[in-house]
Amino acid sequence: MVPAFNQPFGASHSVLYVKDHQMTKPSAFLTKDQVKSNIKTIATNAAAWLNLVQDTAIACMYHAREHGDVTLAQTLVLAIPATEKRTQQRVQLVSWFGAYSPIVVKNELDWPGKLNKSGKVAERGFRIDDAIKNPWFLHGDKKSEDKQPLTLAALIERYRGMASFIDKQINEKKLDANDVMAARMFATHIRGVALPDFKIEAYLEKERLEREANLKNTASELASRTQTDGETIDPVSKPAAEQEKTDENPAAPEPEKQEAA
Repeated sequence: MVPAFNQPFGASHSVLYVKDHQMTKPSAFLTKDQVKSNIKTIATNAAAWLNLVQDTAIACMYHAREHGDVTLAQTLVLAIPATEKRTQQRVQLVSWFGAYSPIVVKNELDWPGKLNKSGKVAERGFRIDDAIKNPWFLHGDKKSEDKQPLTLAALIERYRGMASFIDKQINEKKLDANDVMAARMFATHIRGVALPDFKIEAYLEKERLEREANLKNTASELASRTQTDGETIDPVSKPAAEQEKTDENPAAPEPEKQEAA
């Protein structure tokens, strides 16, 4: 059964595919050759599915670049079933869109999508050629030749993705009833997490000033420890001070030795 188009993508796909599936033949009666055939089909279909998402995502980039419309990209993200394991693929696709385009999509049902029009991401623009060479399902993979560094925005997006998972557990009544209220509050808190708005240059300058202040305080503490009876002893000037005292109170001359008769 294919979900109706007026249903929100990702809201019930995984449930429909499982609930409405009817086995044509009990698994216990499949022959060894039939099992092998099924495994081959699974592998083929899995690869085809990954490539289908890749081709569709590239088409979404072209569409967004030409028309400024990112709703298709957001719909594609939510089309991936919202199971516990598949949710990571949603996050992976979200991060991939952000790495190769100014498209901002999220793993959230109520997010309409956004197109960044300022900042470094907007300046990079649509890197569609790079996106084709580096498919979304390899994005962030250690074996990927063009591995993109993980950004703070991607980490926050992964964290925010937990809100949809919490909602799913509540809607499917899998969560303890005593924890539902607290879980809803926590999901709301997660959705409110945003990337801190600060300039790295100002942050580094602040740290430099703090380090200088700490060094001055340390120097003052060391100087105070060398004070004795209110007089500061300076190892460098000490010999000169002692020399001045010697000049003021010269030592008495030694008596001349008398020669023996």
